Amino acid sequence: MSSNRENPPEAPESTSALKQLQAWYVANCNGEWEHSYGVKISTLDNPGWHVEIELAGTPWVHLSIPRRSVDRSDGDWIDFQVSNARFVAYGGASNLEEMLLEFLQLVHGEASPRTTR
Repeated sequence: MSSNRENPPEAPESTSALKQLQAWYVANCNGEWEHSYGVKISTLDNPGWHVEIELAGTPWVHLSIPRRSVDRSDGDWIDFQVSNARFVAYGGASNLEEMLLEFLQLVHGEASPRTTR
């Protein structure tokens, strides 16, 4: 599924996407979860980013979001989905924050763990 979204999501001015992700991670660390699950951010060779965030052991374990793609240009794109208790995203070299914001919108926004399956 592709779309040409003009404006990617923006972080609130007071809190960056990375700080929000850090807060989400800390909130899920319970002495056990962080030993088996977590957050992985790596680079791609095209160039770009790859993000995986484990949802097992969190209230979002049953969240399922079909693949969503935003292609604005060869270097400005993201692709993400939630399946098998995992948020997986890929994006262009300048799209890491946008990818993190998509995740944060899922866990803090319209996608409630009780209503989205």
